[in-house]
Amino acid sequence: MKAIKYITGTVLSTLFLCSCSNFLEREPIDFYTPEDISTQNDILQAVNGAYRMLIYKPGDRLQPLSHDFMADDGFCNDMNYGELLVWKGDQTPDDDKCIKDKWERDYAGILRANTVLYYAPTIVGLDETLCKRYMAEAKFLRAYFYADLIEFYGDVPYRTEPEGLKKKISPRVDKETILYNILLDLDEAAKDLPEEYDAVDYGRATKGAAYALKARICLYNHLYDWCIDACRNVIALNLYDLHPSYKELFTVAVEKTNKEYIFTQQFIQGKNSEGLSGIFWTKLSAYSAYQISHNLVEEFYMKSTGLRYDVEGSGYSKFAPYSDRDPRLLYNIKIEQGDMTGKNHTGYKAQKFVDDAANPSGIHRDDEIDYPLIRYADVLLMLAEALVESGSYDYDEVVGLVDRIRQRGDVMMPTIGQVEGKDGPLSQDELRQVIRHERRVEFPLEGLRYSDIRRWEIGPEALTDCYAVVKITDNSDPENPSTYYDKTVFMKRTFNTAKGYLWPIPAIEIQTNPMVNNPGYVGGPQ
Repeated sequence: MKAIKYITGTVLSTLFLCSCSNFLEREPIDFYTPEDISTQNDILQAVNGAYRMLIYKPGDRLQPLSHDFMADDGFCNDMNYGELLVWKGDQTPDDDKCIKDKWERDYAGILRANTVLYYAPTIVGLDETLCKRYMAEAKFLRAYFYADLIEFYGDVPYRTEPEGLKKKISPRVDKETILYNILLDLDEAAKDLPEEYDAVDYGRATKGAAYALKARICLYNHLYDWCIDACRNVIALNLYDLHPSYKELFTVAVEKTNKEYIFTQQFIQGKNSEGLSGIFWTKLSAYSAYQISHNLVEEFYMKSTGLRYDVEGSGYSKFAPYSDRDPRLLYNIKIEQGDMTGKNHTGYKAQKFVDDAANPSGIHRDDEIDYPLIRYADVLLMLAEALVESGSYDYDEVVGLVDRIRQRGDVMMPTIGQVEGKDGPLSQDELRQVIRHERRVEFPLEGLRYSDIRRWEIGPEALTDCYAVVKITDNSDPENPSTYYDKTVFMKRTFNTAKGYLWPIPAIEIQTNPMVNNPGYVGGPQ
């Protein structure tokens, strides 16, 4: 069983049943009064409640993985959650479940973190070291949830106390102000978070997690020098490394022993009724709604030459399209070609996070595989990107960082010096494109692609038609018919420039907390 025991039972059941109401309007179900919190255990349970919001509702345990099915790595034809509306750019303030759920999830986590920060200093007899750690964990989690909010919604209400109905009217605060405060939270958290925990506390935020989260937030907001410093702080801890096997990394077998995971969502087998078991096997393998796009498949280069498949001399064969490809292709993606290929299915499903060995009986919604929210490979590529974007970098260091990712034990793709830079050093823009490509093939299904597209402002190029693979039989020579593979448009899409990259503030929030919505939406600038 996982180390962090999340708050469950009546409190969470009530929260889930009331999830359709306005979060900022109602008196929070887990709102504590001084009479409710009086012991060290009360504070611990409040901290654990904030962690619990990382996986939120029993019916929604795919954030942030589901973001990739709103970008160009996948396609979801299930209308129940809302990825398809966002994928098409049809999301509105009224009808998109995933948009409302993210808003509620983040503010629920913030409320719980604020509860800890407000009451922990008042507990008589609370060990000073533990008090500092609990408050550091709360600051880390508050920063995590606010970072998610400003990433997807821009300016949002900013609250730092466990307030209920008394302050239900909360104006939007500009993103830059919130950004400054969450970076301050992370700096303060890093001072008091331990570098490591005993096994019983596995999964809690560490000093390395605070540095890594700060690096990501800074990168996403173009604060490259700060990102560089934060990445170097992670590396200097000398606690993390790339796991030698990419394929093995995303399995239950090594989830607690690998040195690559820095911060994770944790799931527990046999706890589906409490919303604590994972649903990756069910959603990604047993069901067919979540499909990988051929657009992503095309990004995995040829292993022997290191070239994109459609470049002259790459070695690609349309008769064997998946041979001699970057091994991460088949570690991430399951090839499923059959009668439905090119009709109502792209021909591809997810392989990553589908751990058949951990669920031999095929029980639905019963995964225990942990999901990496931040891993060391991301720190290395964030450092490479921030160095290049800063305009001041050591060429060999940047190349070395990318090559470390490419040369993982069971990947071993050609180095930059062997392919892109064989004729001499690459320019800044060429390095930029190499790093962007490496992120694409290293992090599928890890919920990062949507944010990459946003910060690189490549929506018009990336958020286009989804392609599927089709099997074609050539009967031009009746005695020697041949079969090969080609791509076809599976679903058409055009990037909605009016809405841009921001999601709408849910209408239910605006009804009780009047706010101007984001551009392109009802209630926002047109």
